[in-house]
Amino acid sequence: MNIKIIQRQCGGTEFLSQPHCLHLGAQNAAGVDELCFTLPEAWAGCTVALYLRRSDGTLLAPVSLDTQHCVTVDRRLTGSTGGQWMLAAIDASGYAVYTRPGSYDTYAIPPIDGGAEELPPSQYEQFVARVLESSSTASTAAQRAAASAASTASNAAQVQTAAQRTSADSAAASRCAARAEAAAARAEELVPKITQKIERMVLMMAMLWAQEIMSAETVEEAKALYERCPRLLKEKVKAILVKSGFEEITQ
Repeated sequence: MNIKIIQRQCGGTEFLSQPHCLHLGAQNAAGVDELCFTLPEAWAGCTVALYLRRSDGTLLAPVSLDTQHCVTVDRRLTGSTGGQWMLAAIDASGYAVYTRPGSYDTYAIPPIDGGAEELPPSQYEQFVARVLESSSTASTAAQRAAASAASTASNAAQVQTAAQRTSADSAAASRCAARAEAAAARAEELVPKITQKIERMVLMMAMLWAQEIMSAETVEEAKALYERCPRLLKEKVKAILVKSGFEEITQ
């Protein structure tokens, strides 16, 4: 039996089955039919199970769909004359959805000998195992995400610290540059004054040399002193001697 699950928007998203009512044949029949579900694309990757409630209110254990989205009709479904059914789909991210409940029925048969067959638990155990596996996968993913977030926060803190250090170094460099600029300005202001002082000192030294030369007793001694005059002072000494009338000493 093929059953199609249809997604519909009607004030909200709901999932309906076609057909809605399942006729499963004789009561207590098993292995005769198979329910095969065509699922919507939104359920891709979900674990899907069939839930049953008999007409007397008994809730049965969920029946997990196989890889082909099918369930074999056995006494879990045919053990009573009817009831309700629905599908539930869940995944590890917390997505959970349910179809609108449908109905199923069987036709009654006379009592037969042999008693009731015990329902096999394997399908339910398989469903529980899948749920536990999905839960474990989600927990592992959450732990990895937390570790990644912690690493990202640490890297961000390191970047912020480096930026603060760079900012501090930049401010210090700016202060040093300002001090250097101020020192250069002061030096520039002092250059003319220092130059004037040096020129006066040179002139005084030249005058002392010229005075000593002019005080020599003979012209030969004066010329000898003039020859020993430092090279940097000689022009100024010569100018003083010429101005003072001792030009012959410089010749």
